[in-house]
Order: sequence, then C-alpha cells, then structure tokens
Amino acid sequence: MANLKDIDSVIIELYDNPLTERTDDRYGRVVNIASITEDKLIERAIENGFNGNAASMKACCEALKHEAIKGVVRGELVTYGMAHFAINVEGVFIGDAPQWDPKINKLVARVTAVKELRETLKSAPVRVLGMAPDTSVIASITDITTGSVNDVITPGGIANLKGSRIKVAGDASGVGLWIIEKDTQKTTQVMPNAMGTNDPSKISFVIPPGIITGNYILSIVTQFSGGGKLLNTPRTITLPYILVVD
Repeated sequence: MANLKDIDSVIIELYDNPLTERTDDRYGRVVNIASITEDKLIERAIENGFNGNAASMKACCEALKHEAIKGVVRGELVTYGMAHFAINVEGVFIGDAPQWDPKINKLVARVTAVKELRETLKSAPVRVLGMAPDTSVIASITDITTGSVNDVITPGGIANLKGSRIKVAGDASGVGLWIIEKDTQKTTQVMPNAMGTNDPSKISFVIPPGIITGNYILSIVTQFSGGGKLLNTPRTITLPYILVVD
C-alpha cells in the first residue's frame, strides 16, 4: 500500500441532506484541493527520490499509455496505473445479421480500481472538518440522452443538475452557467433561454450543441444567496467531476 502521512489525509466537509426530513442528517463530500496531471506526478516522484529524469519518465508514461489503449481496444483486460481497464458495448442489435450502428451502439470504458488502491482507501487517514463554510454545492449532473451521471454529456441534449443554492441569479459580470474545456479553458455559456428550470436545488438545461469532443468542467457563477437579497459579489460553484463529450 501507499505510505500515507497525516498530510495525505482525506478531507471531508458536511452538507445538509435534502432527501430526508431530519434537520441533523448530513452527507459528506471529499474536498478536492487541486487537479494534477501526469507532469505533476512525475515532479513529485523525482522530489521523493526516484532515480530518473522528467523527460524519460514522461516518455515512458506516454509509451505505456499508448500500448494500454491499444490493448483495451483489442479486448484485453489491461492493468495500468491505479486501475484495470476494459470495454463494454452499449445499445441493442436487432435481427440475425445486425451491423454496428454508431447512432445506437457505443463502446464505453470500464474502470476498476486495483487492489492496492482499494486497500489504501480502507486505512487512509480522514479528517472531517464539520459543516462546509459555504453550503452551495452541485451534487450531480444527469445526461438525459444516455442516463449517465457525473460522466458523459451529449451536445444538444438535456441535462439535469441537482444541488443546493445553485440557482443562477444576478446581473453581475460573469453570472451564468458555464461549460469549460479542461485543457484550453475555452468557455461556453448555457444561455438563459436554454434553461427550462432554474431553481435553488435543480437546474434543467440544453447542453450547448456546439461543444466538441473533449473533457469539460461545469461551473455556476451566481449572486443567489438563499435569502431575499442578491449577493454583492458573485460566487462560483464547480461540479467536482470531469465531464466527457465523446
């Protein structure tokens, strides 16, 4: 297992549970303190004594990733890094001699954590900080076209957001519902007329049809306070999951 220290503790904040009538019923969410890449992992490995250089490690990672992807596509169960990878088939096949129809059929990745990660999580140090200082939170996004939750989104399709104090309100600069391409940081706004529901706990909207294949971050910028007055300064609420457009 990984050698964890107190600094490696899982940090949890608590939120009121809107699904029950108990006023003291809370659920916990892991505080995501950063988003790191392969380059950062390589940098940390070298800092912690790995005998190698960044360029060679990067080249090795890229070569392994390339071979892992080819293996998965060939139908192999590939163990790479922290997970086992395989593919599943979605969609039905009609008739005795059906053909592959990309409008109906789809290949999707199946990812399972390796034993070392599962065992590490069983004994990982955890710090519960208590109630979150800001109880505004996007709990989930459901892609109606595919049924996917916190994963795939379909351009031009409908999505439902659930959360707490997520209503888009106010006219300050930047207020709105935004979909941000992770690598380029290109932002696409969900226009107000594309939102069918805009409530404190639920937003339904049409996913911008123009977004292309890639990984995306969803953020809400709002002046909604939960009271009668708008906030003077907008706050940003970000979904803690990377969304994928295939």
